[in-house]
Amino acid sequence: MRRKLLCGFMFLGFVGQAFSHSGSLQSDFEKLKALRVKVLREGADEKDMAEFRLLRDAFVRHGDTAAEFLIGKLRQMNAEEARYEKDLNDIEGGLSYAMSEVEQQKDGLAKYDVCFILADVFPSVSTADQANITKALQESYMPSNYGREDMQFLHHAMLRIGKKSVPTLLNLATNHPAELVRCGVSSVLSSLADDFQKENPQFKPFPTTLDCKATLQNREQSAAEWQRWWTAHEDGVVFPVLPDIYDL
Repeated sequence: MRRKLLCGFMFLGFVGQAFSHSGSLQSDFEKLKALRVKVLREGADEKDMAEFRLLRDAFVRHGDTAAEFLIGKLRQMNAEEARYEKDLNDIEGGLSYAMSEVEQQKDGLAKYDVCFILADVFPSVSTADQANITKALQESYMPSNYGREDMQFLHHAMLRIGKKSVPTLLNLATNHPAELVRCGVSSVLSSLADDFQKENPQFKPFPTTLDCKATLQNREQSAAEWQRWWTAHEDGVVFPVLPDIYDL
């Protein structure tokens, strides 16, 4: 009887802790969004950046729980954007979505912050959550983010993850419906390969060029060849060490 009661109290404790974490994460997310709105209106000062870092660190401390919470938020944002668009080439729909987010101060204003923090959480979470993070980031290449600077933010999050982001990047370079995305991601992968070859000219053959404008069949063939090159040389490729966006 005592054992059953003890187990019952332990269960209630775990449930209470889960609700506490959920409430804390939601509260921190609202602070993150409000801070992003302020910065978009007024610009960022050092106090703002310090608050961003505090919020980032709070999410990182929650590990898998924070990862799952933020993945859910990111997917909600992507689903909301999809309501404005006919397909992943609908840039006009993406612009309408972006204007709506600004006018109504909705969650999408914090999209890049969520992506950056997911990259920071990535090393400390389970393999399953790591896979979910890269999948959610892949899904986030949407028309509102096709501007060159906007897409660079997504690239930054991917590169902060490191080598485990390469399969996702290669998939985007091969299969994303939007040529703008394929070309942008192909450029990221080509830069990695070029840097390796400059430092190690003895390793041949050089990786195949990823032609973002080729037919799907040709892109798939090039991706398979690039994957073989990556498998052979992955250990020698040094990923760029990108600073955390909040530490700039």
